[in-house]
Amino acid sequence: MRRAIAIPLLVGLLGAARIASAVDRTEVVFFGAEYGLGWVNLKAVEYDGLLPSVVEKSGSGSTLGVHAFARLFVLALGVRAQVIQLDDFDVWHMNVEGQLRLPSEILEFYVKNGLGYAFLGTDFQGEDPSINGWDGQAGFGIDFYLKDWISLGPMFDVTFLNLTRSGSLTEIDATYGQEGSAVGVGIHFCGVLTLHI
Repeated sequence: MRRAIAIPLLVGLLGAARIASAVDRTEVVFFGAEYGLGWVNLKAVEYDGLLPSVVEKSGSGSTLGVHAFARLFVLALGVRAQVIQLDDFDVWHMNVEGQLRLPSEILEFYVKNGLGYAFLGTDFQGEDPSINGWDGQAGFGIDFYLKDWISLGPMFDVTFLNLTRSGSLTEIDATYGQEGSAVGVGIHFCGVLTLHI
């Protein structure tokens, strides 16, 4: 079974590498910035009574991000930092990300998966309870090459969040004086400007 899966995967990677060689994509590193829209939905479990309660929070806002990658043929490995700016809080992602890139003459399609650290930027009545955890991200995008060294294109990804919150030490707000946890999902749709070296 493993061999049946591994052989087609290897053939696909070799074929993609041959395409990359044919279009003379010789970059070693690439880095850039992104801007667009994001949406987040969080379901938080509060432990402030006899039984836990669930509080749902969602919102949308602008998304900013930066990335830097090293590349070997059709594979790329790097880091990406993103933030969704909502009305009540910001959602930050700092991930290690792998990409499979399939080039052609003027555009390049890629799929990506990332895993890393996530946290909320908050400020509740002067308190700043620590709300952080991990996230997993999957998505895809297209780079349109304006020149050999610069590209512009869309990117879409979905992020799964698993966060915890420590209680406020001074407990000036009873809601945030208790520990809690949250799970959620985020969606990003961005325009990405990338420089290729």
